[in-house]
Amino acid sequence: MFNLEQLVPCAESSGLVITLENPGDGENNIIGSGEEGAALIQKIGSSNLRLNYDFSNVYSYSKGRIKAEDDFKKALQFSAHLHLKEMRRDGERWQFVSVGKGITDYKSVFRYLAEHEVNLPMSIELPLRFYRGSDFKIQYTPHNKPPPLSEIHKVLQESKEFVLGNFPQVNEELL
Repeated sequence: MFNLEQLVPCAESSGLVITLENPGDGENNIIGSGEEGAALIQKIGSSNLRLNYDFSNVYSYSKGRIKAEDDFKKALQFSAHLHLKEMRRDGERWQFVSVGKGITDYKSVFRYLAEHEVNLPMSIELPLRFYRGSDFKIQYTPHNKPPPLSEIHKVLQESKEFVLGNFPQVNEELL
């Protein structure tokens, strides 16, 4: 908290917005859910401090107890950005996959955003070289080669098509 109390006045005087992302790993962080993130932003009380809500991270951080499609609503009014990230169980691991092919009900997320006329910037995050173990902790095998560009392009294209097909209100330039 002390660092935020020092940084926020700097952001305010500079016209910058600091965004805090909910983590995907760890324990006892100050933002474990949308509700906790909203409470922190309210406590600081500055429009220059906002959330970068990550849909996949809330699920993994809570070890599957919190569903992002419900939780994000609590954080939305305090968010400046949305991270669209998706994972799916693959045996003992959680693989990162194209948006719409995993555990998050993005169709209901997009329906809610459209009904409430929310048009926040969002990005598709695809950490394809990483995976989460059965304990939801991020794993990386350094000797793994990056996926071929053709696979990266395919997953990005699938994700983009899913988002635009289910959320036509999105400004494609914000994606």
